[in-house]
This record gives sequence, C-alpha cells and structure tokens, in this order.
Amino acid sequence: MNHPYTQDDVQALFEEKLSALKRYLAITGEMKMASANSDLRQLRKLLINRQKYMRKIDSVDQSIDTLVQSNKKQSGQNANNSNKLLDRFRQDCLDILEAVPPLDEKIFFVLERESEKTKVELLSIKKNKHAASRYGSNKINVSRYLDTKR
Repeated sequence: MNHPYTQDDVQALFEEKLSALKRYLAITGEMKMASANSDLRQLRKLLINRQKYMRKIDSVDQSIDTLVQSNKKQSGQNANNSNKLLDRFRQDCLDILEAVPPLDEKIFFVLERESEKTKVELLSIKKNKHAASRYGSNKINVSRYLDTKR
C-alpha cells in the first residue's frame, strides 16, 4: 500500500479480528460442553472449526502488521489517534483471549479423566483375557487317526 492507512482500515481489521476471537471463545465453550458430555464426534468437529478461526485470526494479524509496518512513518495527530485506536482494540482482544485458557484447562481436565477411565477399562480387559487364557480354551479336541497305509 502506498497510501497511509485510515482509522477505518484499522478499525475494519480489528473488528474482523474481534468477531473471530468472539467466535473462537464461543467454540471453546461449546468444546467444554461436548467434552463434559463425552461427545467425541462433536468435540472433533469443534476442534477443526476452532482451528479455522485460529488461522483466520492469524491472517488478520498479518494484515494488521503489514498495514501498520507500511505506514510507520506517519506523523503527528493521525499517528496518535491511530495508536489510541490500536491500544483500545488490542485491549479488547486481550480481554477475550484471557477467557480462553480457563476453558481449555477444564476441557483438558475432562479429557484427562476420560483417558484414565479408558486406561482402566483396557487394563481390566487385558487382565480378564490373560486370566481366561490361563484356564485354557473351551474347545473339545477330537482325536484323529491317520491311516498311514494310504
């Protein structure tokens, strides 16, 4: 870009980012519910969807960085106004991002608990299988004679 960015340009990008961050937070909340309900299919769909929003947020961040870097030499009042605008949107983004880790921790806790349950079940199955093999099989062996003269 050869022309200086306007506050509208920056505001549009940050509003797009805020919208994506809000949806990211909402998806994280849905993931918490899906993990609590042990709905692994839904959780997988939500993880894929959340990853799309993460890429979108990264893309918008790159656009913002490019816009700001290309216009670093702005001077005077316009730069101060832009900096105030940037600071406000950055704080809004940080507020949303601070809400995500506690939800992720709860999701992790639920998934870890489910993983432990699965391990216990698998060990139980393995022990039962091992115990059953110690008693032999229930097959009846029928004796067969081979006629060696033929």
